[in-house]
Order: sequence, then structure tokens, then C-alpha cells
Amino acid sequence: MNRMTEYTNKEKGFALPASLPDNDLGDTYSLEDICCKLAPFEDAEEQDRLIILPCKIGGVVYYFDEMKCPECPKRKDESCDEENYLTCNEIKIREGIFCFDDICEIGKTVFLTREEAEATLKANL
Repeated sequence: MNRMTEYTNKEKGFALPASLPDNDLGDTYSLEDICCKLAPFEDAEEQDRLIILPCKIGGVVYYFDEMKCPECPKRKDESCDEENYLTCNEIKIREGIFCFDDICEIGKTVFLTREEAEATLKANL
């Protein structure tokens, strides 16, 4: 996506390029306010530092319950690996709190809805 803001200079801040149409923003926000808010996000995006989370940190998500099932050969000393974990008859889905460490597990073992978790569990049994 092309930038919507451009630097006027480092001291004065940001401005909208002349190619953008005029908008009626009312008295609530000035174009300068909007540029100052938008520009850091565009900078982060250009530097591959912008992350859009699937939900807020601390939001409700659904996990496959970490348990050691009776059928699992590893049950006495360690938890099941992912292959055994997904085929275990004793798997339950629990509600939990989303934290930053869960990002890589979204859609695998962490889900935004109970229905999504149940569908994944059913598909892997």
C-alpha cells in the first residue's frame, strides 16, 4: 500500500501529499493531527515492524487442554507430542487468555472461537 503521509521535515512533522482529495473533517481533527497519528504506523509498516493481532492481548481464546491421556505412551514423564495430542480421545477445549506468545499457535492449538477449536479438533480425530 502506498503511503498516505509524507515527511515535511523531521522537526515539523508530517503532511498529506497534494494528490489526496480534500475532505471535510469538521472541527474535531485537523489534517495535521491525522498525519501525526497515521505516519508512525506507516513507518512501522515500511520497516516490517507492524503487527495486527487477531484479538487484543488478554482477550478470550480457546486452547486444546494440555493433558496426559491414559493411552499416550509418554503420559508418565512428558506431555503428548502434537501428533498424539490431536488424536487423543481425552482432549478438551478450554477457555483462556490470549498472550503475545500465542501468536504462532493461532489456528493450530489456539483459536478465537470455541467453534473453530471444535472444528479443528474434529477434523484431526
